[in-house]
Amino acid sequence: MRVAKRAGAILMAVLLFLLLLPQNQRVYAAGEGNIDGGGGGFGNGSSTNKWVNGDDGVRVTIVSASDGSVASASVDLTNRSPSNIVIHFTKTCKTSYRAGASLTLNTEPYVCYRPNQALPTIISSSTGGSRIEQIKRYFTDEQVLRGICNYCGFDFNTLISGDYKLLIEPLGICDLSRHTNSNDGYGSGTV
Repeated sequence: MRVAKRAGAILMAVLLFLLLLPQNQRVYAAGEGNIDGGGGGFGNGSSTNKWVNGDDGVRVTIVSASDGSVASASVDLTNRSPSNIVIHFTKTCKTSYRAGASLTLNTEPYVCYRPNQALPTIISSSTGGSRIEQIKRYFTDEQVLRGICNYCGFDFNTLISGDYKLLIEPLGICDLSRHTNSNDGYGSGTV
């Protein structure tokens, strides 16, 4: 009887340990557009875990217009400057996920950019919705494009040559027990 209890306790400890080990998870990004005015639960939560209206942004990657292959580093743009992010997933775009990239944790400081020209509303909430026309107008503005090229380290004239385009993915920022969390549309983000 004693041996069975001890073996059971050891088995439970081993199972718990295995569950807590970091595991690479394949992420499936279907590839359809997802800045469409849909919800996201902004404005919901508790006093310590909440989504605040306006705490959104985008992950931007410059990709080849012909095959969608990644041509630049991905950068996060937001109208706020979160400073208390302690762990986050690396910046990975939808194209890389579709090619089999896994979520990878990162403890280095989270870097995002606050553009000179404020972003339009990206994620709809209970107090207002995003407008695709405003989003398109914003991301076709020359000064915005120049800023994105600067953040990505990409030549502006090369971007507008017709061989490249922007891959824009929604990004939501929320507070989880006084830590800021930034999530893209696939569950990767920061804690």
